[in-house]
Amino acid sequence: MSGSINSQNLSGFIVFSCKIQYTLAMEITLSKRHIAAAIFIIIGVLFFVDGMKGYYNVKTAVSLENLTSTDVQKGRYVKGTVTEYAGFAPSGLARGKFRGVSVTFLGGSLQEIDFYTLKLKDGKYITLMTADSETKRALEGYNKGLGNSAYIEGEITSPVTELNYNWLQTALGKSSRKEVEELVSAQYAIKETDFSKREMGMFYGLGCVLTAAILFFSDRRLKTGTEEKE
Repeated sequence: MSGSINSQNLSGFIVFSCKIQYTLAMEITLSKRHIAAAIFIIIGVLFFVDGMKGYYNVKTAVSLENLTSTDVQKGRYVKGTVTEYAGFAPSGLARGKFRGVSVTFLGGSLQEIDFYTLKLKDGKYITLMTADSETKRALEGYNKGLGNSAYIEGEITSPVTELNYNWLQTALGKSSRKEVEELVSAQYAIKETDFSKREMGMFYGLGCVLTAAILFFSDRRLKTGTEEKE
């Protein structure tokens, strides 16, 4: 009789221990789900705010055709058709077609970023940095830097490398670097940017928040199911 009681007590203790271990494991799992959901919410909010900022900047972008040197501010978006850029046709032994690229910079992913010098509405100039092959093709089709087939979207930022002042002196017909510096901004440049990608941040953010909600509600269903089993 005593042996039977001891056997029952031992079986009950083993079952109780297994329940404790299972409960602890479930608590750890649930805790990880909560942490993951919180991380997704934080990331989602950051993406969404950045996307909203991008959306606002796109909607308030300045027209390239009306852009003046006083409008040039870092972070400002511009969009419009390029109507004129600086350049020259070499003479003598180097005679050839009109050249409008002052610098070619090898950027990330081995992209060749070409520098074009665009004329602003007030007669001054700003550098356009583009790695887009379609934009380059359109600009190269201009007649001595004049045309209207290249539509760009861009953000005003800092140049990725120093300007080629010797080239600019020749293209602008100036005799000194100082004269070029008075006309061409060395501090700012337009970086060609796909506006649609800036707005996508909102959708990435919403996706992260949705993922967090799925984790949270699946966590509750898992917890409810566990309690019912007990």
